[in-house]
Amino acid sequence: MAKAAKKETAQDSSQTEFDKLAAVLDAHKVRGADDHFQAELNKTLKAWARQYRKEMKGAPNLKEQINFIVEYVGYMALDGKIEETLTRISEFLDMQTPDSEDERMKISFTGGYPDDIFVYVDILQDVDLVDIHSMLNFYLMNVTLPGKNKWTKKAAADFFKGVENDFYFDFGRDEIMLCDYYADAGRCCLTVMVQEACEDDEE
Repeated sequence: MAKAAKKETAQDSSQTEFDKLAAVLDAHKVRGADDHFQAELNKTLKAWARQYRKEMKGAPNLKEQINFIVEYVGYMALDGKIEETLTRISEFLDMQTPDSEDERMKISFTGGYPDDIFVYVDILQDVDLVDIHSMLNFYLMNVTLPGKNKWTKKAAADFFKGVENDFYFDFGRDEIMLCDYYADAGRCCLTVMVQEACEDDEE
């Protein structure tokens, strides 16, 4: 009985995650998102979620983390040609594993909802920060380099420039404000403040 209840709970959780995915796709009416595309997308995501739950068992915020990744993949599915998109999604999901801790950059998003969500990436261009901000409404990014790598002033400045380019491509400079960063080499961490511009200034 306990096993059955546990299995049912896991299925309910999975259903909630994929309801979110379906809602994103339906809301935006993905061009060319036929039954084959949807089936392949679900298959890829379910395999990832199953493995991720196993690897991260007992981790705090696990449900919220999986929900976020599934919903974000829904946004990824809105771009590009179907086959190219599936390949890009698979590559992104392959990076979302505990093994990435010593291999990839970790970007954590705090101050939004849900809080303390993160992604692993090789480069900043592996994610769309504007999409993530629209999902979480975060105001703080903590970026940790893999292993014992440390931030240099130049690397931090280049990274912050990339963040600016990402946000300012979608927002005008009067719509969003990016506060300056600091690089703490000892903690291998770079912090970026993201705040909505004050509308009162326009009144």
